Amino acid sequence: MSTPLSTRDLLRSLASTSSRSTSDALEELRAREDFTRVAHDVLRSGTAEEKVVALRAWVLRTTPEAQSPSSAPAPQSREPQDSEDWRYLVAALDDSDATVQQAVMNVLARIDPAAASALFLSRFEQASNTERLTALATAQRLQLPDALALARLALTAPSVDVRTAAVSLLARQGEASDSLLIQALADTAPTIQREALRALSRRERVPTQVFIPLLSAAATRVQEEALQVLVLRRDSNTCEHLLPLLSAQAQSLRKHAIRAVGHIGCAGASQQLLAMLDLHGDEEEQADLITALGLLGGAPAWAALRTALSDPRPGIRQAASSAWAASSTAPPDRTAVLQERQREDPSPEVRSHITVALTTLDASTARLALRTALTDPAPDVRKVAVQTLARSADPDALDELRAHRALESNPDVLRALDVSLEQRLEG
Repeated sequence: MSTPLSTRDLLRSLASTSSRSTSDALEELRAREDFTRVAHDVLRSGTAEEKVVALRAWVLRTTPEAQSPSSAPAPQSREPQDSEDWRYLVAALDDSDATVQQAVMNVLARIDPAAASALFLSRFEQASNTERLTALATAQRLQLPDALALARLALTAPSVDVRTAAVSLLARQGEASDSLLIQALADTAPTIQREALRALSRRERVPTQVFIPLLSAAATRVQEEALQVLVLRRDSNTCEHLLPLLSAQAQSLRKHAIRAVGHIGCAGASQQLLAMLDLHGDEEEQADLITALGLLGGAPAWAALRTALSDPRPGIRQAASSAWAASSTAPPDRTAVLQERQREDPSPEVRSHITVALTTLDASTARLALRTALTDPAPDVRKVAVQTLARSADPDALDELRAHRALESNPDVLRALDVSLEQRLEG
C-alpha cells in the first residue's frame, strides 16, 4: 500500500504541468490539517504555479460548504489564525507574477469584500499597471463596495489600458456611474471615448446633449458612433450640430451624417442634401442621399426622387424605388409610378427590387405586383416572385404557384417553384 503524499508534495504535484488541479483534488488539499501552514510556506517561497494552486484551494475555504463545524475556522471570523492568513495574503500582493497577484486578490475579496476593496483602493495610486488592472477586474467581477472609487482613480491614470478597464467596470454599474462615464467621453483616447459612448447610449436617463461634443472628436470613428447614438435618440434639437458634418472630408463620416439627418428628421438639411445629389458623386453616397430625402419629404425632394427612378445607375434606381415605397408622405401617384417602373426598368435586378418594394404596400398592390413579375421575361424576376409568394400570407398564393407551375419552362424557376410549393403545403 503506497504512502499518501504529504501536503507539500500533493500541492507540488497539483502545480506540475503533468498534473491537473481538479476541484476534488483542490478540496482534498484544502481539507488537510496542515494546509494553512503549508500555504503560508508556499506564499513565502514557492513557485508561481504552487502559489496559484494554494490560493485556488484557499478560495474553497471561503465557500459555504467550508463553513461546517468540522471545517477549519471560517475566514470571516477574526481569530488570530485568520489575521495571520490576511497578513500572508497581503504580503503576497507584492508578488511579481501577475497570475499570483490575481489569485491573491480573488481570495482577499472573498474573505472580506469590504476590507479587500479598501485595501485595493489604498494601494491603487502607487500600484503597477498590472496590479491596477487586476484590482479593477476583481472589483468588477465580484462587485466590490469600492468599485466606483477605484474607477474614479483609474480614469486619471496615464495608462490607456487602465482607463479602458475603468470604463468597462463603470459600464456595468448603475446610475451612480453616469457622471464618471460622461467624464470619460472627454478622454484623449478614442477607444475610451467609444467605450464610454456605448455604455451611456443604453441609458435613457442620460441627456442627449452630452453626446454632442463627440461630433467634433479628433477620431472619425468616434464621430460616427456619436451619430449612431443620436439616431437612436431621434432628438431634432441635435440637427443644427449635424449639418456641418454633411460636408466632412471623410466619406464614411458624410454617409453617417446623411443617414442621421434623414432618420432624425432634420428638415433643414433638405436643401444641402439636394445640392449634394446634384453633384453625382459616389453611388453609395448618392443612394444614402436618396434614402434621406425620402425620409424628409417635401416637394423638391420628391421631384428629385422622381428623376432618380430613371437614373442610368441601377443602384440609384433601386434606392429611389425603396424611398418611394417606404415613405408615408410620398406623392399620391406612388403606386402607379412604381408599377410603371416595374414594367419598364431595363434591369432585371431593379425590377425584382421594385416587385418586393410593391409587396410592402397594400394587399391588392402586392398581389398585382407578383402577378406582373410572374410574367416578366427575365427568369430571375420570376424566381423572386415565386419565392416571395412562398412567404406570402395571401390565401391565394398556393393557387398562384400551382397555376404558374404549368406555364414555367426555366429550370431554375421550376426548381424554385417546387421548393415553394413544398413549403406552402408543409406550412
